[in-house]
Amino acid sequence: MQYKSFAIARAALTAFIFGASAQATILNEFSNVLSWTAASNVTATQTFTGAGSYSAAATGIQLGSVNYRGFYNESTPGTSGFDTYQYTPSSGTFEDMGSGGLIIGGTNGVEGNGTGVYDNGIRVDLSSLSNITSVSFNFSAWRNTRGNANLLSTSSSPIVLTLQVFETGYAMQTRTLNVPTTTGTTNIPGFFGFTTEGSITSIRLLIDAPNPPGNVSTDTLSNRTLLDNFAYGQYAAGGPGPGGEIPEPQTYLLCAAGLFGAALLRHKRN
Repeated sequence: MQYKSFAIARAALTAFIFGASAQATILNEFSNVLSWTAASNVTATQTFTGAGSYSAAATGIQLGSVNYRGFYNESTPGTSGFDTYQYTPSSGTFEDMGSGGLIIGGTNGVEGNGTGVYDNGIRVDLSSLSNITSVSFNFSAWRNTRGNANLLSTSSSPIVLTLQVFETGYAMQTRTLNVPTTTGTTNIPGFFGFTTEGSITSIRLLIDAPNPPGNVSTDTLSNRTLLDNFAYGQYAAGGPGPGGEIPEPQTYLLCAAGLFGAALLRHKRN
């Protein structure tokens, strides 16, 4: 009976060890830049100021070691447009997030539901860097109809972004980001920061913007995702920061290790 308990505990520990590597690796999430910065060793922050540029190619826009690419239908490169803008909007316009330059990604004539590689939005490629375990950014989005009306995120017609996080050795993780709503004509930026266990290779921000009431699918001309103040670096040791969340796989692993140790001790005594 003691041997059976020992075997069960050992099997549980093995399962948790192998299972943890495939589960969520996002350690902490932050709702403001101050708490994220306190928990991170920041390597660089890209504010997208300076001369603007545009790319309709899959190569996107390269800024230092990071590549930014607006995209649609990423599963078949070259078959659809890749609209990427580095742009400084005029103050008070619908693209303005109140912080100067930004990156805009998306394409024309595509709805997108924010779930897969066929959707449009923006991809940030960090694969040329190593040991990136902490990222933050400001985000927003807007839509433009065939009647040339600019539609921002409102309480009656919200815009939602899906964040996809890719890490070395881990499965893709996702988070839902609600674009702040407005009653005016200017975007209100949101903020999201997070730390991970694995090295981040890329992220995607995909737009999920259902048609507003009274519109049909053919009314939509374009969806655009906005990105600003993209910062990255390493997670600072010392535990979760404000607003953080403890990773469940590690908690389970500790519990399994405790069971294994107790069973082993009992086995030796008998």
